[in-house]
Amino acid sequence: MNAAIGPQANQPSLLKAGRTWWRDAMAGALVAFPLVAVAVLGIVIVTRVESTLRQQVIQSLETTLRASHEALRIWANERQQQLRHIAGNRELRALVGSAPDASKRPLHRAAPTSLAISAHLDKLLSGNGAWHYFIIDTTLRGLTSKEKDATTARLIARQRPDLMNRLFAGEAVLIPPIKAESKPGTHSTVLRPAMFAATPITSANGSILAALMIRIDPLLSFSEVAHVGRIGASGETYFFDRETRMLTASRFTDQLRRIGLIPKDASSILTVSIRNPGVDLTRGEVPTVPIEQRPPTLMARSAIVQQAAGHSAIGYRDYRGVWVLGAWLWDKPLGIGLATEIDENEALAAYHTTRDLFMGALALTVIIAGTTLFGLLTLRWKTEQRIRTLAMFPDKNPMPVLRIDNPLTVGYANGPARRFLGLIQDADGILAPPEWRAVVTRIFKDGRHRSLEIEQDGAIYSFVLTPIPESGIIYAYGQDVTQQKWAEGYLRELSIRDSLTGLANRRHFDEFLDQQWRQLMRSNARIALLFIDIDHFKGYNDRYGHQAGDACLKKIAAVIAGAARRAGDLAARYGGEEFVVVLAQVERPYAQDTAETLRRAVENLAIPHQDSKTASYVTVSIGLVCAKPDAALSASRLLEAADKALYRAKSRGRNRVEFATLKPPQVASPQTRKSHKLK
Repeated sequence: MNAAIGPQANQPSLLKAGRTWWRDAMAGALVAFPLVAVAVLGIVIVTRVESTLRQQVIQSLETTLRASHEALRIWANERQQQLRHIAGNRELRALVGSAPDASKRPLHRAAPTSLAISAHLDKLLSGNGAWHYFIIDTTLRGLTSKEKDATTARLIARQRPDLMNRLFAGEAVLIPPIKAESKPGTHSTVLRPAMFAATPITSANGSILAALMIRIDPLLSFSEVAHVGRIGASGETYFFDRETRMLTASRFTDQLRRIGLIPKDASSILTVSIRNPGVDLTRGEVPTVPIEQRPPTLMARSAIVQQAAGHSAIGYRDYRGVWVLGAWLWDKPLGIGLATEIDENEALAAYHTTRDLFMGALALTVIIAGTTLFGLLTLRWKTEQRIRTLAMFPDKNPMPVLRIDNPLTVGYANGPARRFLGLIQDADGILAPPEWRAVVTRIFKDGRHRSLEIEQDGAIYSFVLTPIPESGIIYAYGQDVTQQKWAEGYLRELSIRDSLTGLANRRHFDEFLDQQWRQLMRSNARIALLFIDIDHFKGYNDRYGHQAGDACLKKIAAVIAGAARRAGDLAARYGGEEFVVVLAQVERPYAQDTAETLRRAVENLAIPHQDSKTASYVTVSIGLVCAKPDAALSASRLLEAADKALYRAKSRGRNRVEFATLKPPQVASPQTRKSHKLK
């Protein structure tokens, strides 16, 4: 019996220990489960916020890249058109055609033909700055030159043979910056990177006689196009060639000199190679591979090899070794690449702040929860307390942060969110902004994240609304995009304006006229169109030169701009010396009075014009049409009618206003627009 007592007496103690262990395990599980759930939920939130923010940054970079690319194309087209106009001069073509064959007998700079060509070119280029130019034949021998180094053409042919082939195939080209090649004992005057605009000079039958090439300083023009596309404090847009050489001035030139990537007095143009050093040079880290053996950056390799657009939201090292997010593309006609990049630290600054705050809060919650293992009630109380503490951390975020509990109520908003959105609190809590409610309702239904842009007191914030289906809430994170939107608006303004006169360009006019036509068709109001042409302007250009011609165009454009002073009106340069004015919601008397006032205003400028057959000063002819938009008519027929009225004004003596009536067409076939043969 005594032998049985020991084990039986010990059973209650063992059972009690088992029950204690079970309670501790249950308490630990009850503590661990919410902690794990909070950690997983927090990781999901942080991961989603990071992914959304990275995609948002990429979208901004791609928008800036596209705007910079459009600005580059406009700039290149303007240079090529200007050069084609000069090369098409009849007297210049005749002089070049009369030059002896340079392959048989080299033409000296002091030769009469060379001097005549140079003198005529100086006259054509007068008033446009100190031009450096040269004309070469198809064998690359010079016919005349204002370029000190006669070997420049051969230097271009060695470095960019593809562009030279296109040039002598009859295409006007823009030659990106090239670098001088110096030999021992020689000296080249291409001391700094230079780029050139070139166009063929053809004979009357279209055969190529020679090529005109004009030097352009990339620091004063090419790089300025890229500098418009800068985002934030570390964003940079730059161009590069297929040898990974940078073609524009770097934003970080001083920094590149300090870290030894370029010499102290050198420019970054053609000096910086877009190659990955493998380490961050800005932090003093030392690369193990010489620069000539370094691989191209991920961006450069993708753009050059694939010759297509791309982006990286994950990031890569740039030519300084800094980790960046970037977007890029390859312009095949120009044969160069464009890239827009921003330091990852700056791009994800808001995310890093939120993530660090959350991880700190989570760690603090774990430490506090460990002390609650002595009792389930204490555990519950402290966990709830720490959750409330966790909710206070977004207050330190400098950007707006909100938690939306339902379409009408905001469960939490930090100080920046309250100030920017002007949130109001009533008895039911903080009311959600009215403009958010429809979007929030859709998010609660479909569980998809969305973005909102809010403008308030001159500041623009982009909000990312991320739903958390498990919790039935939505987190909203705001980011200040004011500077980015300003840059986008500035670039768009450049793309719709004529660079010489400041008026709208033809593309914007076509879009505006079509839009106004459809709008006035719905409101049953009238529209008027003035088609304006400067009388005998070609003669003015021939007599006074292109600089005086440009000044004349600017003065007349200022007068025309005054005619479109109401909302809904537009003044535009249609092409050359032709202008158009759209007047919305007007009747014929107002339109005729506006046209006549404009004509007299130009007359009162009293710009001398000795070669005019109409008057001793510059005058304009105006074609006017006023009509009510109708389904049977079209905006193109309105333009045709104004053109015909202008034709009558020119045929009846010029310096007058002629009115045309636009009626529905009697036949289906459209009329062909008449050319202005009386210019």
